[in-house]
Amino acid sequence: MYINDLPGLFADDTNLTATGKTVEEVERAMNGDLEYVKKWLVANKLSLNVAKTEFLLFGSHYNIRTITAQPSIMIGHNSLKQVTHSKVLGVEVDQFLPWDKHVDSIAKKLTSGIGAIRRIREFVDRAAVHNAIVQPHFNYCSEVWDTLGKGLSKHLQKLQNRSARIITHMSNETPDQEALKALGWETHEIQITNERQRPNICLE
Repeated sequence: MYINDLPGLFADDTNLTATGKTVEEVERAMNGDLEYVKKWLVANKLSLNVAKTEFLLFGSHYNIRTITAQPSIMIGHNSLKQVTHSKVLGVEVDQFLPWDKHVDSIAKKLTSGIGAIRRIREFVDRAAVHNAIVQPHFNYCSEVWDTLGKGLSKHLQKLQNRSARIITHMSNETPDQEALKALGWETHEIQITNERQRPNICLE
């Protein structure tokens, strides 16, 4: 309730967004919003951790690389650090909006989870463990990052195939579709499509 009048706040992490046709327009809009945030903080006897506050400029490769002067984003008398990528609620976001870094992050988590399945598969319901510690990484925020190129999609599909083979005790020479079919799994691409088509349910 204490922070309800600061829109967009999620726990102790919030993001502001500004758009414009020029860097100067974005800078003006963002600094104006940050001035309101500063006043809100003062009024509520709170402080901002400037060292952990940063800004990210989105745009095409051409637009970003032809900028002659980087924006000066300030809160009070403090300049904010510019970064080229950042993690937003668990999703790695890059200034050009590719998903290489995010997929690399997912792949590390998937590899760790698949290794855990291999170690404990004789003692547990392997499919249930997969659904608990591997599948959520495929699905989390997939509506945002599912516009992947073939290379990134193939990388994730290989990890799903590996998990299926470990669960079914099939060898690496087993065709991918055979391992997936044995578990009744769709490919990662089809699963993402199905997730996207599910209706959104909002509780008020």
